Amino acid sequence: MATRGAKAKTAKKGARKAAKKTFRKAAKKAAKKGAKKAAKTTATKIAKRAPRASSAPPRATALSFSGDSVMARGRRLMTMAPGLQNFMSSSPALAKMTEELSENVTVTVAPKTLSKERVQDQRGRLADQNIDRFRPDPEAMKLAVERLKQLGFEIRREGRFAITASGPARLISDVLKIQLALQARPQRPPFRATQAFSANFAEPRPSDLFVAPTESLTVPSTVSQHIDDFVFVPPPHFFAPSATPHGAHLAWRLGSENS
Repeated sequence: MATRGAKAKTAKKGARKAAKKTFRKAAKKAAKKGAKKAAKTTATKIAKRAPRASSAPPRATALSFSGDSVMARGRRLMTMAPGLQNFMSSSPALAKMTEELSENVTVTVAPKTLSKERVQDQRGRLADQNIDRFRPDPEAMKLAVERLKQLGFEIRREGRFAITASGPARLISDVLKIQLALQARPQRPPFRATQAFSANFAEPRPSDLFVAPTESLTVPSTVSQHIDDFVFVPPPHFFAPSATPHGAHLAWRLGSENS
């Protein structure tokens, strides 16, 4: 009896010991798993909070300057007015403005009019005409907008007499079959005595730059029968003195004749 009781006691003790060992092992495993899960959750939260890194490399300037040309991906995009090439490569501000202009050239589009007469043919004489005759034909206006969008232009405004559209320089030169040029507004020379007779060779400001055709500011349409002309209007220069004061050349000519 004593031997049987001792065996039972030993078995019971062994069972308790095995149970404790199993419990400690399970607890250790659970703790390890919990720590791993917590670490993973924390890492996920940190990753969500952190700004996502862009996989794309920083965008490099697509334009380059060679001689009197503005180049884009190895092709001539537009020419430059004489003298501008002396400043472009050494001026990041001018290069940045040139890139912006090359992506956004604005043009005024004149649709067919109610009278079927071109507005551009009446320049300087509209004051003597019935202006309502030169309003766009509604159907022509609608079809002109549709055609411009089809070609890739962005419509900025549909006005009472014309459409304001814009697009990259490459698109405009290819569609209209014209050569565009990067140009700069004239700057007034600093010397008052010779302002009317001399040029200013100082570096232009970025705001002085603009893009326009080399041949004519008015380009007759060949892309739609509902459009008369594409008209390029150099941007105005607000609050700036005139590059050639009104009457200066006349005064000089009269002075020369009287001398």
